[in-house]
Parts: sequence; C-alpha cells; structure tokens
Amino acid sequence: EQYRFILLQRGCSVVRFESDLRRALARDRVAAGVSGGVTGAPGLAEAIIAREFETRSFETLTLPLAAAPDPGEPTEGELIAWHEAESARYEAPERRRAVWIDIDPQALAAEVDVPESDARAEYDARLDRYDVPERRAVERIVFPDAAAADAAKARIEAGEATFAEIGEERGLAPEDQDQGEVVRGDLGEAAGAVFGAGLGLAGPVPTAFGPALYNVTAVLPARTTPFEDARAEIEADLALETAEALAAERAEEVADLLASGATLEEIASDVGLPLRSGDVTQAEGGGLGRGAQPEFIAEVFEARPGEERDVIEAGRGFALVRVDEIVEAAVQPLNDVRALAVRDWAAARQRAAALELAADAAER
Repeated sequence: EQYRFILLQRGCSVVRFESDLRRALARDRVAAGVSGGVTGAPGLAEAIIAREFETRSFETLTLPLAAAPDPGEPTEGELIAWHEAESARYEAPERRRAVWIDIDPQALAAEVDVPESDARAEYDARLDRYDVPERRAVERIVFPDAAAADAAKARIEAGEATFAEIGEERGLAPEDQDQGEVVRGDLGEAAGAVFGAGLGLAGPVPTAFGPALYNVTAVLPARTTPFEDARAEIEADLALETAEALAAERAEEVADLLASGATLEEIASDVGLPLRSGDVTQAEGGGLGRGAQPEFIAEVFEARPGEERDVIEAGRGFALVRVDEIVEAAVQPLNDVRALAVRDWAAARQRAAALELAADAAER
C-alpha cells in the first residue's frame, strides 16, 4: 500500500511504473548483448584518436585582392552585359506608397506639463535610487571556531596564504566567498569591522554562521542626487507615462472619426496629429519618425491600395495607415545604378585576376 501510495503521489500507477521499468530493463539487456564483446574495426581506434588529438603545422600564402591588376574602366558594352547578367544585384525591392497618422507618445509628451509636487513625490518614491548609502564589495569565509579564524588571519597577514587560498582550503569556490556589494544593514554585527576598515582584511567577527573573515575588495562611497539634478529625468518619465494614456485617448478619437467616414487628412487636421507619407519597404520600413516599427511595416504590407484600415498599436503608440500605391520589385535601369555597377564589375574582374594568380602560384 505504501508503494502504491508513493507512486500515486507522483502521478503514476503501479501498472504503468512496472511496465515502464520492464521495458527499460529489457532495452538495457539488448543493448548490453549487442555491445558486449564487440571489437572495433582495424584502424578505427587510430582514426578516432587522430581526429581528436592530431595537430597540423602549416603555412599560408595570401594573395590580396589589391595585388591583382587594375581592370580599368569597362566599356559601355561590357557594363550593359554585366548589368543584364547580374540583374538580381540591382533589383529595387517592392515598396508601398503610404500615408499614415502617427500617434507617438514621445511627441505628445512635449505637450504634458508635470507639476512640481508630482515630480517631488516621485523623487521620494525613488529615493533608494537617488540616495545610495555607502557600500562595500566584500568576500567572506566562515570558520568553525574563533581559533581557526585567528589562525587563518595570521597566515594571510604573514603572507603565507591569500584570502582565496584559505577559501579553497575550506572547500569554497570564488562565487561562494563573494558577497557582492553590501550596505551596513546587510552585515549585522560585522558592519562595524567591515565599514570601519579600508580595503583588505577585516575581522574575524561573529556572524550567524560562525566567526568570519571578510576581504573588502572595493569601497563605494555614498551617492546622493539632489532633486534639482534628478528633476529633468523624473519629469520626462512622468510626462511619457501621461502621454501614453493621452495617445490611447487620441487613438479612440481617430477611430471614431474614421468610423464617421473622415479621411486621414481630415482626421489629422481635426485631432491635431502629424500626417506622414512616404515609400515604405520591408527592409527599411520608412519608419514612423521613431524607427521602423514591425507592427507598422506589417500593416503597410497587409493593406491593399485605398483600403480602409483600423487603428493599430505600433511600438508604444498607435498609427492609422492608408496605402495609395504598390510599386512592384523591378531591376533598376543601368543609368540609376551606373556607379555601383562599375564598382561591382571592377571587383569581379579583380577577383578573377587574383584567382589566376593563385592558380599560377599553386602550379609553381
């Protein structure tokens, strides 16, 4: 019954457990029978050892691309042939000509006036960030008794062992000794010794785990940031929080106007939001004035020309998009990419010449 109870606690029945166990035992016996007494093929061990442990010494001869002769300028015929043969290099991606309303909290934050009382209240709430007490970066080794701690301290002071070596003798890895950055309140009875000393050894002092030696590796002075110095950061954060709520309200206004049949141009004018336009590609996005938001790009490439779309979330803000035209991917005319084509042609000719030099060197 105890056996059955333990298995049930683990979500398993006796029948299932014993069935699984029988299969595992059978599998192990088959594996042992197949592998037992097997002799490796001749040379197998040597091949494995060579693969794992063999080393090679070698020299290289490098023929830099710059060493290849200058191919000069291509003729018009050569350039035309190159452009046709390598047309994929010069294909402009599909782009969408779009118009969109950008509801950007960062832009709306400029309209938000943060009262000084709110900023001071937030400063008080963040006081642990702006009023940082003195800290010490310390390592600690705990001993079974005071005699062992005193003996270890004497060895360290005499130069017979380092703090880390004492820790190793106690079976402690470096991460076990490291206590990180501490303040007085973290150390209890040890605070006076640790914070009363400079860099180096402190103690032994009593702790909840026994007598301990501390090694102070860094002294980090207290740091206080006055309200006036922190004010700009706090006001910017509070303004952005308010602006995000304001952006959501503006998005609702935009959605209501859209439902009433207003165009994007009319909505932007009525709500006082920027109306942007431009060519958007999958790679470059076209952006919202705050980076190419993935949601914005996806919306542009899902929309059909002239289609009425809903307001979408884009990053921390919102957008309303209209696609006016789709310009399909196409190879750009030679005259539009002439300078690039000339560089590509010359680089290809240099690579071919360098390969010939390398082949000649190999033969020699």
